[in-house]
This record gives sequence, structure tokens and C-alpha cells, in this order.
Amino acid sequence: MLASSLQIAYNLKSLPILMHNLISDLIQRMEEHVRAAFDISKLSKDALAKGEEMISGKSCVFSALYRGSKHKPTFFSIQVSH
Repeated sequence: MLASSLQIAYNLKSLPILMHNLISDLIQRMEEHVRAAFDISKLSKDALAKGEEMISGKSCVFSALYRGSKHKPTFFSIQVSH
């Protein structure tokens, strides 16, 4: 079905326009997903909400930056539940 649709679009000389529109739509959706994934305000709101959820669930997570040997930063977490 896809092959016949592409063949018809090619024969009608509308395939380049259809492909351009398809690729443009895909690029636009990808840009929206990337923007949403790296939206600092949304990420901070989610982090605050998660922090409040963890505190209300009587569970705390302590994270720290530990400098290991040869000045390589290493992260560690300690979870305490009540």
C-alpha cells in the first residue's frame, strides 16, 4: 500500500512536495520534543514536585558531590526512609 501510494505521488509529480512536508513535520515534532526535554522551568517544577512528594512520603534522599582520587567527581546518594 505504501509503495503504490509513493508510486502514484511520483507519477503525479507531487512526491517531492509530499516528502518535503513529511520531513518538515518530523523535524518540527522532534524540535518540540527536544525543547520539552530540556525546558529548565518545567524540569525545575518537576523536581520541586518530586521533592515535595518524597518529603510527604516520609522519605528523604541526600545527594552529595564527592571528590575521589585524581580529582574525578563522583556522585553518591543515601536514602533514608521513616
